[in-house]
Amino acid sequence: MASALFSALVRGAAAMPPIEHTKWDPDSFHSFVPAPNGPLSNGSVALSLDGGLAFHVSRPSPILEAAAARYAGTIFAWGPGAAAAGASLVEVVIDVDDADESAPQLGMDESYTLSIPARANGTARLSAPAVWGALRGLETLAQLIEFEPAAGAYLLRWAPWRIEDAPQFPHRGLLIDTARHWLPVGAIKRQIEAAASTKMNTVHWHAVDSDGFPLELETFPALASRGSYSLGPYRMTYTVAEQQEIVEFARQRGVRIVLEMDLPGHSAVWAYGAPPGAFLFCDESNTSAVLDVTSPAAYAFVDALLTEIAGRFPERVLQLGGDEVGTTCWNRSASVRAWLAAHPAVSLEELYPRHMLAAYQMAGRHNRTAMAWNPGLNAARNYSANATEPGRGAMPAGAGVQLWSQWDFTSYVEQGQRVVVSVGYYFNAAPTISNHELTWEDLYRRDPACRNASDRASCLWLVPEEHRHNFLGAEACQWGEATDNFNVDEKTWFRLPAVAERLWTTNASLQARGYSPAEANYWTKDVVARLVKHRCRLLQRGIRAQAYAAGFSARSKWAQCQGWLPPAARSSL
Repeated sequence: MASALFSALVRGAAAMPPIEHTKWDPDSFHSFVPAPNGPLSNGSVALSLDGGLAFHVSRPSPILEAAAARYAGTIFAWGPGAAAAGASLVEVVIDVDDADESAPQLGMDESYTLSIPARANGTARLSAPAVWGALRGLETLAQLIEFEPAAGAYLLRWAPWRIEDAPQFPHRGLLIDTARHWLPVGAIKRQIEAAASTKMNTVHWHAVDSDGFPLELETFPALASRGSYSLGPYRMTYTVAEQQEIVEFARQRGVRIVLEMDLPGHSAVWAYGAPPGAFLFCDESNTSAVLDVTSPAAYAFVDALLTEIAGRFPERVLQLGGDEVGTTCWNRSASVRAWLAAHPAVSLEELYPRHMLAAYQMAGRHNRTAMAWNPGLNAARNYSANATEPGRGAMPAGAGVQLWSQWDFTSYVEQGQRVVVSVGYYFNAAPTISNHELTWEDLYRRDPACRNASDRASCLWLVPEEHRHNFLGAEACQWGEATDNFNVDEKTWFRLPAVAERLWTTNASLQARGYSPAEANYWTKDVVARLVKHRCRLLQRGIRAQAYAAGFSARSKWAQCQGWLPPAARSSL
C-alpha cells in the first residue's frame, strides 16, 4: 500500500496554480527517479550514516561487489559525516537467487525488494532474483541517502522503508548516434552511467551511417580507415578493444548495448571500404551508395560482418536499420537490371523488401533476433506474405520493429512482432532539422503504451492480453546531426529522466500515489523536486545535465547544486 508520504505529496493532476517561490522545500519530497512501481511503505524516522556503510554480498558476485564499492564512493563522496545520535544505518546485506553475470539481455529480471529498519545500528536488506535487480535496488538505496551540507551529515529520511519494485517494460532505451558526430568513448560511458542511474536498461548504438563508419572491424579494416572522421593523428574511431570496453562497462551496470548496422541504405561511406561488388555508387561523384542486393558479394559481406559483430557484442537483439531506401540507384545499374531480367518473379520494387526479409533470416542464423525500423519490418513482412518468389521463406518468430514514422503498434503486437516505440521520442530538434523541441513536460505526459497523448483508443490495455507481452517499451533517440560530445548530456538528460519514469512505473502505480494519467497533467511539486534532485545526482556522476526551472526557492541546495556537489565533482565539470 502506498505510504502516507506518497499519498500526501503527489496530489491529483488537476491544473495547479502558480507555485509561490520560497513557500516549499524539495527536501519534503522523496528522491526517487523513477518512482517505485510496486508495494511501498515508509515511516518518519531520519537515519544517520556518519560511520559509513558496510556492504555484504551473500554469494560471490564480482558485478555486485564492484557496484557496492562504486555506490559507496558516490554516496560518501563528501568524506566522513558528522556524528549524530539516534537511529542509524550501518550495513547493507545483498541477497541474489541467481548469480549469473553473463551479459544482460532483453527480459532480464530487474525486480528487487529493499527493507530498511528504523533503529540504532540497523541493517538494510536488498534481495533480488538476479544481479540486475540488485543493481536497480542499489540505485534506489543511493537515491535515498542524501548529504546535508549545512550539518555535514549523511541522512536517510522517512525510515523504516520497504520497497518492492520491478519495471513496467523490459526495454527502456536511449539511442546514441556516433555516425553524424563522433562521440569519445568517455561520452558513451557517460550515457551508459546516466542510463543506469535512471534505471534505463538499453543503449542503442547507431554506430555507423552514410556520414561516417567509426567502428573498427578486424574482418574489414578499410570500412573505418576510409569511412571515419579521423583527422591526422586525432583518431575518431572505436578500436576493437574500445568496443569491448564499452560493452563491459555497460554489463557492469546492467545495461544492454544494442548495435545497429543500418542497411541497405544509409551506407554511402560503407562503399569506400567494402569488398568489390558489395555496393553500388549512385552518382558519378561517388557521394551516394546502396548495398547491391542482387550481388552474392553483398550477402557474403553482410554474413561476415554479422559473424564478427555477434562475436563481440553479446546482446541477442540486432538492429538492422532498413529505412529510407529508394529504388533509383538500383534501377540505374545495368547489372541489377540484368539480374531482374533473369529473375522475373522479383520486381524492382521488391528488391528492398526481399533484402529485408533475407536480413531478418540471416540474423537468425547468427543466433540474433533482428529488429528494424518500421519501414523495414513492414517491407519484410509484406514480402514474406505476398511475394511470388518461390523459396523466400517466412518471417522469423518474434521479429522486432522500432516505430519512428507511425503511431499505431496494435497490429504488430497482435501478429506476434515485438515493438519498441520511438515515435514521439525524438530528441534531435535543431533549426535545420525540426522546429519543435520536446520538453520534459511533453514527454512526461506521454503514455508510452498509447498511440499518442490525446488518442486513448489505441492503447496496450485494449489489445488481447495474450499479445501484450510483445510490446517491449520505448526508446528516446538522440540523433547526432546537432549533437556531439559538448552538448549530448545537456540535450539528453534534461528530458530522459521523465521518459524513464513513464517506462518504469505503471499508470496504476502513479494513480495509486495521486497522479491522474487520464488528465495527462503531471506538473506537480513532487515531479519537479525529484527531477531537480536527480539532476544534481547526475552532475555528481559526471553527466552535465541541464538545469530545470524548479519553481521552489532558488536558495535550495538542489537549485544551486554546484554548491552541494563534492569538490572533486565540482572541479571536473
